[in-house]
Amino acid sequence: MVGSRVITDGGPADPFAGLDAYLGLPHVSGLWMSPGGSRLVTGVTRANREKNRDVTALWEVDAGPAGLKQPGC
Repeated sequence: MVGSRVITDGGPADPFAGLDAYLGLPHVSGLWMSPGGSRLVTGVTRANREKNRDVTALWEVDAGPAGLKQPGC
């Protein structure tokens, strides 16, 4: 989109301003569907608070208007 910007939690307004800002963005990896097809789960990886290691959380993808949510929330 023209003129759009991605804003992350407490991060810089322009994640492409530098390599550190870009690497600090959360990223999605993998996509798993339950055997019955009722649940779709993905891994979301981001840096920890100290920014010295990556931490991955599992998120459930809802095809409805609710969007992406972390299981158990």
